[in-house]
Amino acid sequence: MYSPYELIWLFFLLLYFFFDIILFFAIDNIDTRNNTNVFHRPLSVIIAAKNEAQNLTANLPFILNQNYPQFEVIVVNDQSQDETVKVLDGFKKHNPFLKYFNVDKDLKSSKKKALDFGIQQAKYEHLILTDADCKPQSVMWLNHLQNSFSTQHQLVIGFSPYQKQASYINSIIRFETLQTAINYFGFSQLGMTFMGVGRNLAYTKSLYKKLKGFTSHNNLLSGDDDLLVNQAAKTSHIALCIHPDSFVESLPKTNIKAWISQKRRHITTATYYQLKHQFWLGLQYLSKVLFWFLVIPLTLYLEIQNNFQFNFLGFVLLLLLIKFAFNYKIYKKFASWDLWVWSYFWELNLICLQFYIFTRNLFSTKSNW
Repeated sequence: MYSPYELIWLFFLLLYFFFDIILFFAIDNIDTRNNTNVFHRPLSVIIAAKNEAQNLTANLPFILNQNYPQFEVIVVNDQSQDETVKVLDGFKKHNPFLKYFNVDKDLKSSKKKALDFGIQQAKYEHLILTDADCKPQSVMWLNHLQNSFSTQHQLVIGFSPYQKQASYINSIIRFETLQTAINYFGFSQLGMTFMGVGRNLAYTKSLYKKLKGFTSHNNLLSGDDDLLVNQAAKTSHIALCIHPDSFVESLPKTNIKAWISQKRRHITTATYYQLKHQFWLGLQYLSKVLFWFLVIPLTLYLEIQNNFQFNFLGFVLLLLLIKFAFNYKIYKKFASWDLWVWSYFWELNLICLQFYIFTRNLFSTKSNW
């Protein structure tokens, strides 16, 4: 007979690996082959910019120089105080398909309002959304996203990693971004789409109008991407695009305080997800917490209690090794294989940081973007 401690140990041990197994096979089944579709839909690329002169100078050329026959780029300047307008004027002289609009200074600054205005001005049905601090990793970025559209799929989720730099905060940011992507790509493949990221997202203007834009969550600072996707998933089919040439790299925060501030704003939308999504994501996080802070100590306790007659520790290490080997394929698929070697170290660090962020948000919320 198993003791109560052994049953608790086994249950939470298997729960921890359960999520990794199902997400591994889900992502492994996502097709990353190059779509050879020769049909090119005209596209409208939408960017909301607030004090982004430096980022637009660095990244806009990679968007304007896409190898794509027919597209426009719309930048909505949301009351910038820097030289954003001057930068856009300079680009517009040589790129007639670039348009920019200024948000009335009498209106409240809001990324959602800026995006909504840009979408209303878009000439084409198929929209590509990204941010000013983002750089496509290939001139074929637009090709891959538009190839994922179909009569059934009116929304396409892409991947946006952060630029690699040599620092602790950069590694933890990139690891968190990867884990989030594994979740939203994996769960979406399983039929439970709950989010996407606005740095690399595409949908039709018809779908946006059908959802009434951001109306249902206009009062929230965030949600222009994840809540829109969450809402769209109730009635629409979602396409997933993780070909390496479809990635859009973004600039990460360079200090932990700025990153925590960003994440505090992002997670304010989680309580607006569908209940089933909240349940599974909450259970997944709980399984990680319990593994590191209950299962691991309990493993050592059981070893001692059983006089080392059953190798509890060896069994845990075997499972961790199997997961480690499986994960290499997933990390490589997202071009993040360098995080793989220290993945357990980053996971434990991230669990602690997320707990801190969640508790901070219980007492105060972010109020500006």
